[in-house]
Amino acid sequence: MIDLQAIFGNGPAVPVAAPPPEPAADPLATFPFADWVLRPDAHGRMGWVAPDLPESDRWWATADFDDLPPPGPACPRCGSLAEWWDLLGGRHCGQCDGDVLRHGLDLLDRAEKIRSQR
Repeated sequence: MIDLQAIFGNGPAVPVAAPPPEPAADPLATFPFADWVLRPDAHGRMGWVAPDLPESDRWWATADFDDLPPPGPACPRCGSLAEWWDLLGGRHCGQCDGDVLRHGLDLLDRAEKIRSQR
């Protein structure tokens, strides 16, 4: 900010602040993924990956998503396509039967804690 009083001699001179630094020429230079590289997947589609990513972690690059089965029918109660399967292969709605899934995951967490306390 400029001090007009200092310019016209009615007070002590106040230094003017330096202008802000210019932004980097490349806006992606400070982006956390600036060192990522484009690599093709199994179908030739290009995707950004970290340069040090091992090939074994590029499962999406070798997966054939075209062979995935189509989603099942919508839930007859709520119309949701969110679904999960139990250990016996039964299909459950993620919306209507969500409490059952949550309860099962809670039991799994409790079992894990009991095992770690032994």
